[in-house]
Amino acid sequence: MNAVILATGDELVLGQNVDTNSAWLSERLASHGVMTLYHKTVGDDLDAITNALDEAARAAELVILTGGLGPTRTISRAKRLPAFSARRSSCMRPRLNESACSPEDRSTDG
Repeated sequence: MNAVILATGDELVLGQNVDTNSAWLSERLASHGVMTLYHKTVGDDLDAITNALDEAARAAELVILTGGLGPTRTISRAKRLPAFSARRSSCMRPRLNESACSPEDRSTDG
């Protein structure tokens, strides 16, 4: 299996914070036999996020989206991502439903 990791957040693209999550996730995925194809960072822009998700979904079997869902204007944008999510199968933990979208809840608590 292969994966793409997408990190979102204006603070990342502006250099205000360093994305350490993607490196950590890649290491953890590799330890489970999942090869990360690439990392991509995009700002808090719905079109940029959606385009990056579409690109990643074409490239990899697993797409991980991280960051950018804090108590900012991104929350309202995240609620508009069902257009992407509805086209694909995804699993989200129930407690994340407020900040992420899933067409059906197939996850477990944990």
